[in-house]
Amino acid sequence: MLLDESEQVLAAPARLRAAVRRQVLEEPMFSEDEVVEAGRVRLDIRDIDTWRADSMLLALPTGDGYLYPQFQFDQDGSLYEVVQRVNQHLRAADDPWGVASWWFSEHVRLGGRPADLMRTAVTVGEGVDSSDDGARRRAAALFAAAQAMTGPVR
Repeated sequence: MLLDESEQVLAAPARLRAAVRRQVLEEPMFSEDEVVEAGRVRLDIRDIDTWRADSMLLALPTGDGYLYPQFQFDQDGSLYEVVQRVNQHLRAADDPWGVASWWFSEHVRLGGRPADLMRTAVTVGEGVDSSDDGARRRAAALFAAAQAMTGPVR
């Protein structure tokens, strides 16, 4: 009986990782080809490779290449600056699934999921009655939350 409990404890992290991956993969994603074609200016695959290697762009490895969460891009296909900063701070190239989990998980400090709040920050910034100030504050809050994830525990 003790061995069964030990096996369960040892298997728990693998089950958790699999559950996180399934949850993340339910989010809207671009394929590599879609990222190349999405922008007004066609990107070169080398640009995407560089952004991925430099942690600017969150890229989720799959058996067939990479998937890219759509929230990272504006309507013109450009990568949002705050997304680049957060991804680099969290070192997306080193732990893409962990960083994806951060973007798609509820955060009490933020009052929601960072990926959803990113969309809101952009929408607010584009609104007729809203100033860019609101969008900047939300973007700053996202980056501060990312910094808190990697700062010392108090």
